[in-house]
Amino acid sequence: MNQILIYKPDNTCYNILNFMAEQLGGALASLGIDVVYYDASLDGAKGITDFIGKRFLAVIGFQSAAFKVRFRKDNAFLHDSIYGPKINIFFDHPIFLHEDCLDDAPNDYYIFTHDVNYMDFVKKYYPQVKDVFLLPPGGCCEKEGGFQKTIELSFLGSYVNYRRFLPSIRDIIRKERLAGEYLECLRADSAKSQEEALKEVVRSNNRLLSDNDFIRLFDSIKIIQYMLNAYNREKVVERILNAGINVTAYDEVWRSAPFYDSPFLNIRPAVTPEESLMVYSKSKLSLNVMSGHKAGFTERIANSMLNKSVVVSDYSSCLDEQYENGKELILFRLEELDEVSERIKEILENENLREEIADRAYKRAYAEDTWLERAKLLIRYLYDINC
Repeated sequence: MNQILIYKPDNTCYNILNFMAEQLGGALASLGIDVVYYDASLDGAKGITDFIGKRFLAVIGFQSAAFKVRFRKDNAFLHDSIYGPKINIFFDHPIFLHEDCLDDAPNDYYIFTHDVNYMDFVKKYYPQVKDVFLLPPGGCCEKEGGFQKTIELSFLGSYVNYRRFLPSIRDIIRKERLAGEYLECLRADSAKSQEEALKEVVRSNNRLLSDNDFIRLFDSIKIIQYMLNAYNREKVVERILNAGINVTAYDEVWRSAPFYDSPFLNIRPAVTPEESLMVYSKSKLSLNVMSGHKAGFTERIANSMLNKSVVVSDYSSCLDEQYENGKELILFRLEELDEVSERIKEILENENLREEIADRAYKRAYAEDTWLERAKLLIRYLYDINC
């Protein structure tokens, strides 16, 4: 048994999940694994039945709802008839995947994720998941153009106007008083995880909630974090622009931002995951704003480092523990945006310092954060699971 089945996801978010599925599959194949892909968007969900009765080293999905498919006749999970561990890889907070991927599951169902907080969350609230493992995304190096640094600071995150969520947020707060306190708690401490903030608010209001009630409450107010993500992204970019730093943003939707006409903002068309590697290879610095991942690692971090672009990111305990702040990347708190603008200026003005940081990060990422290293880690996990 040396075959892994990978479900290719849809092309949402500029096809990033599909790209990562292909990168992981390619790395596994280079290790001698026979990788079979299944694309439901092309072949239809019914085609999964072709795998009934077959055994795999693993069946891997990327935030996939396919594992919840049941037979109409007896309501049994289809994947209980496909043998081998079923692995769903998460990059979003599990609460956003509660309905599609977590509230019910087949046997031998595992979650792999990039954030330690997300691991703990799934372990506590979803006992039907057999186990949870840490598997951050890997990165790729652009092989064609080299590292010609012509862009000062790039940002590949898209723009979402947080103001459009405000009516819904106000409605949620009217219905659930804790929601307003939850929002303020998140804003007061940017390092605090979503579940930690909600638990703190529940305790301060002397509310006694079962685990199921806590999940229902969390699920009902999860849009607050989505809105806050958009707010933080806008404010970080705005503050950097106001400091007179050139930012190149890759998505035309940035033209709807209130500062779209800033002389320091260069708006270019959105790029594919493959094209993003070229952007990083041309960028002196790359900006990253976490989407609530307080103990996580993203492909944007790995790709930037592997293309010798200095990472400028808001705080994650994972980044703080794995990389040395100031020597391999630049970390900042969302409460300290003026300080990070000064740090960016310092690095842009000191080419030797910038190249030293980029080189150190490249060496570390090449040794630890490629998709090949992630594939090796996955194989080690599978060995433990299947023993």
